[in-house]
Amino acid sequence: LFRSWKPKLEKDNITFVEMPSPFVDFTKVKINAVKFETFVPGVSSAKALDVLLNDVERVKQFDRLIDSKIELKKIEGTNDVIYHSKYKSPVWGVAARDMCTRVTSRTYLTIEERKTLKIASSDEDLKNIDEVFLHVGFDASTETPPAKNYQRAQVHCFGFMAQHDKARNGLILTNTFSMDPCGSIPKSIVSAGNVEQVEKLRLVRQLLTEMPR
Repeated sequence: LFRSWKPKLEKDNITFVEMPSPFVDFTKVKINAVKFETFVPGVSSAKALDVLLNDVERVKQFDRLIDSKIELKKIEGTNDVIYHSKYKSPVWGVAARDMCTRVTSRTYLTIEERKTLKIASSDEDLKNIDEVFLHVGFDASTETPPAKNYQRAQVHCFGFMAQHDKARNGLILTNTFSMDPCGSIPKSIVSAGNVEQVEKLRLVRQLLTEMPR
């Protein structure tokens, strides 16, 4: 997770920040990496996010543009899974997108494991975070050809992170990604997409609070 973020928006207790993507030559391709963060009170396990993200029907409740998400295969000897996802067009005249990603998840339970994530400025701060769940992925377009009538998007990286904060009794929830939608897409649609991501994280927060404890 990157450090040189610039604030863009704060709404409904969700912060949105961005920075030039480190995965492209920003002098030639104006693509930003983005990060959204909020707090989910009363959720006692970071693993709740794991349950939510692996339930396709629940994913459709917070990701309103997703059309389908299909597991293509599991990578033997790892925790990695290849997914092919299709997304509806956000507006008329803009092509629907599809993407293929390799995704992995892990829960960090010990303080030694959590230190490797560099999520806290001191060991004392880290002691308040007693569990971290990380769900990350990157482009795997070579695994399957683009779907007919879809524009293939390139995913540099994406991730969800849930940190259980003992002191506040809840989750620090973060979503970050960098991607190239490829093809033709107006800048106004990209901006509207970031506002939609704020709403998406709000819905994730709501679904987490509604899950059985």
